[in-house]
Parts: sequence; C-alpha cells; structure tokens
Amino acid sequence: MKVAKEPPKDALNGIKVADFSWILAGPLVTKCLADHGAMVVRIESGKRPCAHRAVAPFKDRKPGLNRAGYFAFYNANKLSFQMNIDHPRAKEVLRELIMWADVVVENFSPGTMDKKGMGYEELRKIKKDI
Repeated sequence: MKVAKEPPKDALNGIKVADFSWILAGPLVTKCLADHGAMVVRIESGKRPCAHRAVAPFKDRKPGLNRAGYFAFYNANKLSFQMNIDHPRAKEVLRELIMWADVVVENFSPGTMDKKGMGYEELRKIKKDI
C-alpha cells in the first residue's frame, strides 16, 4: 500500500463554506479547508476589519489594511467581502449565503452570533442541514 504524503488538493472540492471567523484559529481552519478545495467565502465587518490586517509584516514595510502578510497568509484561496452586518439588508444577504453554504465557521465569543440573530438555531431555521 502506498501512503500519500499529503491529501489531494481537491479533497474538499464542492464543499461551500461561509467563513465568519475572527483571528487565528478560525481563519487557519478555513484556510485549510480552502487549501484542500473547499470554496470559502469570508465575511468581514466593514466597521471592525480583521485584526490580522493591522499586524506586521507589511508589504514593502508600509502599513495598510490590504498590505499585511498575516492577513494574506490566513486568507489565501478564499473569496471575501466586507459588509455592515447591522445594515437593514444584511440579514437578507447573509440568509442567501447560509442557503448556499454547506458549512458555517465562526469563532467569536459565545453568544455573539446569537446576538446578531445568526446563532446555530437561527441558521438551522434557514437551512436544516447546515
């Protein structure tokens, strides 16, 4: 029997992930999913951009929201968009994203997604097999 040194790049091809993660563990998990073929869509708050955007090293040593090396590393192979989650239309957009997704990843403090009306029970009302 031949043992593969690493899983095939497309092992998760066809899996769709809504990524609400924040700092370190969540973004690393979704990076791994994306690296192995999952389509990961990262949702970022326009009011509170990801902290990885503010951490050096920066391209050409010039700080900027789109210049951070850690942000680029943790978000490689992902699609992303920013939105104001408190905007009246946000719920509609997020509902469509949940309907599309197979998996939702978030790593906020307990209760944060519930406060936004996006806790597990609410997501299950939108899509039972999420």
